[in-house]
Amino acid sequence: MYRWLTLFFLIIPYLTYAARSPYSKEEEEIPKNPNAPPTLTQKTPSEMPHCERYFVYQGEILECDSHLGRDGERLKRIIQDVPSALAELDLYQVNQERVKWTAYLGTLGLLVGIAAFVFGRPAFDSGAPTLGGYFMLGGLGLTANSWIYGLSLQKVNESHLGRAVEYFNVAHPEQPITLEFSTQIHF
Repeated sequence: MYRWLTLFFLIIPYLTYAARSPYSKEEEEIPKNPNAPPTLTQKTPSEMPHCERYFVYQGEILECDSHLGRDGERLKRIIQDVPSALAELDLYQVNQERVKWTAYLGTLGLLVGIAAFVFGRPAFDSGAPTLGGYFMLGGLGLTANSWIYGLSLQKVNESHLGRAVEYFNVAHPEQPITLEFSTQIHF
């Protein structure tokens, strides 16, 4: 008899409690149809940030460059009737591509120098440079030279843009172009 009472009062309530999920109350609170949070509206900026260079022509303020970069392309349609100004502007645009290539060469030299430092250890064994040392010096020398050449090319190149405007102003003194930016680079 004692066994039946133990079974009845202890084991059966335990089994009933164990059979019931402890999360049943929380499961009842979960909505059957899930709802999504409100969608976020994406705000577009009123003006895209970019470096603008302006010039004044016939009382209008116009942008000098196209949306592709600092190329002076919008100036070209105005100065196209003056061949010397057009030649200077074309030279300016060609040199802009050369400036990009000097940046690529500088990056390549930096990567060669870092790779030689990492993989060519020890670079200077017993005072004499090894093959890794030569690659490191060559890569860092290429970086330094392309940086110096790029800066000097940029300085000379900006003077081509100024000369193109000067040639146009000499040919058309009644309608001069005024640059609203400096073509000088100081270093």
